[in-house]
Amino acid sequence: MLNYQSVVERIESFSNHSPNVTLQTVARIAELPIFFLQVLSANFGQSMPKILISAGIHGDEPAGVEAILTFLEQHLPRWRDQFHFDVFPCLNPFGFSHNLRENSDGIDINRTFEDEPTVEARAVQSVLEHSKYDLFIEFHEDWEYDGFYLFELSENRLQLGESITSAVSLIGKLHQNALVDEYRTNKKAVLRPTSEVRVRGPMPVYLFKRKKACRTITCETPSSFWSMSKRVDAHLKALTTALDCLLKENQYRPEFYQ
Repeated sequence: MLNYQSVVERIESFSNHSPNVTLQTVARIAELPIFFLQVLSANFGQSMPKILISAGIHGDEPAGVEAILTFLEQHLPRWRDQFHFDVFPCLNPFGFSHNLRENSDGIDINRTFEDEPTVEARAVQSVLEHSKYDLFIEFHEDWEYDGFYLFELSENRLQLGESITSAVSLIGKLHQNALVDEYRTNKKAVLRPTSEVRVRGPMPVYLFKRKKACRTITCETPSSFWSMSKRVDAHLKALTTALDCLLKENQYRPEFYQ
């Protein structure tokens, strides 16, 4: 199992040994830093698609944090010519350190972005105030269900969900045609909430409604049924498949490039 000190050490090592990387501490919770990484494309100075990645907003969901660290350490070189990446490796360090879903105040951070933001949510809002992204992808885990599924929000663009779940199906079972709370996934384990049923508060809804991300993907791996390594592999497959799809998109319009 991961501990947050090892996360800090790996993030700092990556930042110190990688070109065109900036590392900010955007908040501290019980002396634990919340990091924000900016990884500029190897084609520095050129307009490139911007990708925002996050994990660990629920502290008892460690596979996404490990997936981000593994992506940065092992897979990033393949993509550095094509994308700019902004990354929140772990948004709830207190919860991560104590294996808790909630933060140090017992609050679910991912339900506070639109009403009464926590310190963690306010830090995200502040650092992203002037940012816009071609894709926001976040990694979660769900202990209740035995297969992978995802949520997708998209502004009339190429939908990525089915391509992602098809790729992940080579790793493990999908949660197909099944209930997730009051919603139901489709036959490819994709759930696309309508505007009328979107829950208030989650980070992807906040970013999408404010046009800070024209696409959002929320990946959910089954923490009670898959091993840690299998969940990490699924998140990595979801991310790399999404990046491949963006590169293949025929009518790509760089509206959000900065």
